[in-house]
Amino acid sequence: LFCIVLSCKKEKTNITPVTTCIDTKLEAFKKTATCSGFVNQYSLNGKIYYHFDSGSACDGSTEVVDEQCVQYCITCGKCTSTGAKKDCNAANVDFFNTAKLIKQIWKL
Repeated sequence: LFCIVLSCKKEKTNITPVTTCIDTKLEAFKKTATCSGFVNQYSLNGKIYYHFDSGSACDGSTEVVDEQCVQYCITCGKCTSTGAKKDCNAANVDFFNTAKLIKQIWKL
């Protein structure tokens, strides 16, 4: 008799280490993201940032935070950013055209 055993082996991926607050934020985010939600990691001026996009095209609200979970900027489809919140796409911020995408760290 000949017996062949097949097993599935999950490939190791290049996981980028994240801070505890990013890991906690990511776990909570996974529970609310919609079908196209994702989190991308960027670098800008020597710092690492995380773009949390819930995938909700209606409102379009997304958030960019640094490694300590301090909000850097937001994008907001139908709302107006006020107060301390900066629009990521505003000319004086222009995050997505100036930051360098490192990798996508999570996608629904």
